[in-house]
Amino acid sequence: MRERFAHLLMTRIPSDFQESKQSAHHQLWGWEKALRIRRRKSEAGYVMVTAALSLFALLGLVGLAIDVGQLRLAKQKLQNAADAAAIAGGAEILFPDLTTAAKAASAANGFTNGTNGVTVTVSHPPADGPHSGNTNYVEVVVSQNQPTSFMGVMGVTSVPLSARAVASGTSPNCIYALQQGTNSLQIGLSIVTSACGIVGDGNLAGGLAILSASSIGLVGDNDCFLCLVTPNPSTHIPVASDPFASLPEPSPSFPSSASNCNSFPTGANPTIAQGTYGGAAGHPATITAAMGNVTFSGGTYIFCNGLSIQGGNVTFGAGTYVMYGGGFTMVGTYTGSLTGSGVLIYNTGTGTGGWAPYGAIQSYFTSGNSLIAPTSGPYAGILFFQDRANAQTANFDANFSVGTNPYLQGAYYFPDAQVNLDFDFGASAAYTILVADQVQWLLNFTFNNNYSSLPGGSSPVKNTGSLAE
Repeated sequence: MRERFAHLLMTRIPSDFQESKQSAHHQLWGWEKALRIRRRKSEAGYVMVTAALSLFALLGLVGLAIDVGQLRLAKQKLQNAADAAAIAGGAEILFPDLTTAAKAASAANGFTNGTNGVTVTVSHPPADGPHSGNTNYVEVVVSQNQPTSFMGVMGVTSVPLSARAVASGTSPNCIYALQQGTNSLQIGLSIVTSACGIVGDGNLAGGLAILSASSIGLVGDNDCFLCLVTPNPSTHIPVASDPFASLPEPSPSFPSSASNCNSFPTGANPTIAQGTYGGAAGHPATITAAMGNVTFSGGTYIFCNGLSIQGGNVTFGAGTYVMYGGGFTMVGTYTGSLTGSGVLIYNTGTGTGGWAPYGAIQSYFTSGNSLIAPTSGPYAGILFFQDRANAQTANFDANFSVGTNPYLQGAYYFPDAQVNLDFDFGASAAYTILVADQVQWLLNFTFNNNYSSLPGGSSPVKNTGSLAE
């Protein structure tokens, strides 16, 4: 009995052990499964938090990129306004409206001084940079605080921006032919040399000539036959405007009729004070060889029906010489001396049908003759100014004889007329500027560009300011 019980006990223990083992295994597997589930839930939560943080950072970077892009665009707009303002200021560098012109150009580009926090500061000469203190340049700084969009969450609601530009008032060009759709520049049997640029609003025509300049631009084409043109012209450029378009015409007190003109002196060696003079019976005031030495003391002179120089030794004092009809003429046989410094010759009149109709300028200078434009005032650098409505052709010729070559120093301004240059009046001149409807050269001509005698040492060409910084 005891043996049977022992046998049963021995057979039962292994069975119970196996059952316990299996039960423990199931419990362990359940715990592991529960742990896996918990781990997966924990990992899912961590991924969601990481994704949320990454998305927030990504949105921040996108927002920052958008703000930076907007600020860069605003900076470019500010720079465009500053550039335009500096160029406009440079164009008026010799005139009191410099600051007004610069601020108007900035406003035209969307930045008005004193509006929406905009500040436009104009300095002439520049207050900073390599051109500091140089009156040939003007500096413009345009400033404005620019609002931000996304950077505001970091406390940055606006960013101060500014743009700076410096422009020169000196034009690179000194020859302008304004006639469009035709041959605005004509050259033949000539050697024309220019230290500055040439601009033609039409074609270059002619032949058997040499033309050289610092630059040559044509709205039309280069049709010059067998010509050596240096550099090769840039063709089909934009139309160049009249560089003196904003320069006002002289406005002295004009006589209402010939009866209001004083008789021009005819005696020997006269010194003539400023005033209004006319010749007999509607003829121009005339200087003859018998008058000897004729001296104009300076000031403002009005010549009813023009001035005719037939002889004598003539000295022009500094002043404005107005040809009120009749023009300015010198006879082809003139051999006297003619000199003057600080001279402006204004060729105007009553137009067609009036008592003093427009006349032309016809010169025959000789050795030793010279006329020099004013070096100060609103007409600094202007030697000849023809009424913008006067289309009479101007001819500049010389009776050459052995001696010192004649020269004319200053600007020839004939915006509605053709100018014929048949002698080199520029070789001995410090500078020459030519603005005409059409230009025709025969024989040689030299254009120099030394403006050191003028205000700021710069060209009187005033509406072609160019960026320097």
